[in-house]
Amino acid sequence: MAPWALKEYKGNIYVGTVCTAETSQDRNELSATIYKLNLQSEIFESYCSMPLTYIKGPSNATGDCP
Repeated sequence: MAPWALKEYKGNIYVGTVCTAETSQDRNELSATIYKLNLQSEIFESYCSMPLTYIKGPSNATGDCP
C-alpha cells in the first residue's frame, strides 16, 4: 500500500492510499482507499474505497492502449 494524499478539511484529517499489488502482481487487488481520522479514538477508519481495475485509456494521444 502506498500513501498518495494527506488533507485537512473542515477539521478532519484524510489520508489517501493506493494498493499497487506490487507483491502479488494480481491486477484484481488494485484499489484506492481514503481513510478519515476518528478524533475520539485516534484511529483511521475507511471512508471511501474504489477498485482500480477499470480499463484505462492510452497515456498519450498518439498511441492505442492494449
